[in-house]
Amino acid sequence: MADDEPQEEGEKRPENPYLTKILTPEQFTDVYQSADKLFCLVALSTQCPLCKAYEAALNEVSQQQPEYDRVLFSYFNVEECPAAAKQLQLNSVPSVSLGMAGEVWEGFSGNNTEKFKVMVKNNAMKRNDKMKEHDKAKAEAAKAEAARLAAEEAAKGGEE
Repeated sequence: MADDEPQEEGEKRPENPYLTKILTPEQFTDVYQSADKLFCLVALSTQCPLCKAYEAALNEVSQQQPEYDRVLFSYFNVEECPAAAKQLQLNSVPSVSLGMAGEVWEGFSGNNTEKFKVMVKNNAMKRNDKMKEHDKAKAEAAKAEAARLAAEEAAKGGEE
C-alpha cells in the first residue's frame, strides 16, 4: 500500500521520527517549555473531518530535514489531552501554535495548510535569529567572566 493511500480503520501509519504525538500533560509541558527549539503544536480531534488534512500536512512538513531540525513537531488530540488545549486557550480545531520557551509567538485555527507551512518557515527563521542573539549574549558574558577572572588572578599575583 502506498503512503498516500487511505488507511484502513485501526491500521498504523508509517513511523515519522520527526513528529511526536502528545499523550500526557507532562509531554505537552516538555515540548511547550523547550528553550532551544521552536515548538509546533497542532491540536486535532477525532470528531473533526478537517483535521485529517492537518495530519498529512504536519507529516509532510516535519520530514523536511535538516531545514526544520530545530523544530519540535507535535500534535495532540483535544479529547485525549484536554489540559494542553486549555493551556493554549483553544476554542476550535484544527489549531496551530508556534513558539518557544512557553511563549506562543503565532497561531491560528482553521483549515489552511498553506498558511501552516508559511508560518512554520517564518517562525523557524525567527527561532534561528533569537538563538543567534542568545548565543552572542552568552559569548559576551563568558568573555566578560574570563576578563574578570584574569583581573582577579592578576591582582592576587601583585599582592604576593
